[in-house]
Amino acid sequence: MGGDLTGSQVGIGGKVVQIQADGFATVLFMDGAEMGRAERRPLARTVQARRSLSALGRERELARLADAVDAAEPVQVYGPSGIGKTTLLLHATGRGTLGTATAAVEGTVLLSARGLPVEEVLQEIFLATYQVTGLHLPAQAQRRSLLAALRVLVVIDDLDCSADELADLVHALPHCVVVTASGRMSLTGGCTIGLRGLPWPAALTLFQDALGRPLTAEESAQAERAWQSTDGHPGRLGLVAAYLREAAEHGFPPEVPPADGLPLLVPKLMAWISSAAAGLLRQLAVAGDSEWSTALVEALPGGTAADVEELVRARLLVRTEARLRLAEGVATALEENQDDSRLPAVAGAVADWLARAEPADAADEVEVVTALVQRAADAGLDTLVARLARAGAPRLMLGLRWRAWGRLLDAGLHAAKRSRLRDDEAYFTHESGIRALCLGDVAKATALLSAAAALGVRGGEALRELLNDSPPPPDPGTMTAQQPAAPPSSAPAGPWHHGLLTGKALLAAAAAVAVAAFGLTAAFGGAGTPEAGPSSSASSR
Repeated sequence: MGGDLTGSQVGIGGKVVQIQADGFATVLFMDGAEMGRAERRPLARTVQARRSLSALGRERELARLADAVDAAEPVQVYGPSGIGKTTLLLHATGRGTLGTATAAVEGTVLLSARGLPVEEVLQEIFLATYQVTGLHLPAQAQRRSLLAALRVLVVIDDLDCSADELADLVHALPHCVVVTASGRMSLTGGCTIGLRGLPWPAALTLFQDALGRPLTAEESAQAERAWQSTDGHPGRLGLVAAYLREAAEHGFPPEVPPADGLPLLVPKLMAWISSAAAGLLRQLAVAGDSEWSTALVEALPGGTAADVEELVRARLLVRTEARLRLAEGVATALEENQDDSRLPAVAGAVADWLARAEPADAADEVEVVTALVQRAADAGLDTLVARLARAGAPRLMLGLRWRAWGRLLDAGLHAAKRSRLRDDEAYFTHESGIRALCLGDVAKATALLSAAAALGVRGGEALRELLNDSPPPPDPGTMTAQQPAAPPSSAPAGPWHHGLLTGKALLAAAAAVAVAAFGLTAAFGGAGTPEAGPSSSASSR
């Protein structure tokens, strides 16, 4: 697929959003016979193991986690950033003993929920456990029914949600054992495991591992003082350990500041790395604490694998599986002297990467993309906002990141209007109308598509008139799930464009059922993944 998205589509229920040759999206309505079937994927019992945590002081937490999973209880591991939640989960799932006493568990699903709403997390669980034709997902109600039949161990890292949202997620997986990691405790009715700092023996091992040798008496005293002042926080101790190693290599005395002065270590460490690696670190800091893929990092100006390895060794960059993020405290330390001078180059490189990326790869970078769009908007760089949003929006849509898709469309439209970027305004107005139609907001879709037509988008005015002529939407309670209306005998089977239809009635009927078919505005606040149900056949644009 790469840079050309023409013909690319994603379907949910009987609806398909497809990219046309001009880059604009259209909504197609499918015959029920064309809707893909979902079949179970084979699942492994374990994931790839990490290094042993036996020396890192988490034996008690690992035992509690294993006992709770064996008892089929939902579990939440919680604690501040950098405390070791991800490492704990990856080790626990990788060593092959988690859930072995639970006969109901048929396999393990491990995923990151970083930056995702709960409904998109459930969507990712569905895609990990079921195979679908192309990327045509069943409607939300059917997906939930299929999820309810699962009997797997679901391990979710970086889940940021409310107590009610977490309860909904657990309720949606009634026969699964759900283990989550979050920044704060929000689970009720299960086992909660709060992570605290490492005990001194484990912290000492961390220092010795970082230095590759036993500590000198002076280093040991400095390390113990750092352990006490940071309450044993492993992320902060890692920064101190890197400093002690580099100080020894460069002949400096090991003088570690107290916990509130740890950000002072960042510029000292940066002075001991290459200028290329330091420049790359400053570029990454433009997106704050966002996680990056290695491929996207290496797409930045001057970004190389060697620079990445140098930053990881210096503990300024943390590698988590295939992802990279700034180490604890680095973003804060760099923000004090950070201006927007690097923003155009970083955002431009990300936009160029997005323009040739597969939608699934772009979806993985949703945190970086939205952070850069927001920063560019705050800086008043409207042309940059529009460029980045236009590159990212269709790929996030195809990658099923519909909340982020909406954020990019909103930011792009605001920037285009403010700077009178007419072509961009037409694009974002039209795509916002398409998204509103998918989410069931026919009135908003009508207004936006009419505005797009006034800006010169072909087809928008015709759709607006058809939507205005449509009857009031039926009561969603009267709709019969998974029983799409048959297409007219004169129309071709499967998806088709509204230009092939002979009258207004069919499209009007399709618009009328849109609210019932995509009725997710309450659950998502109008900003989430569409709940697509069955409907008549038609399309927009």
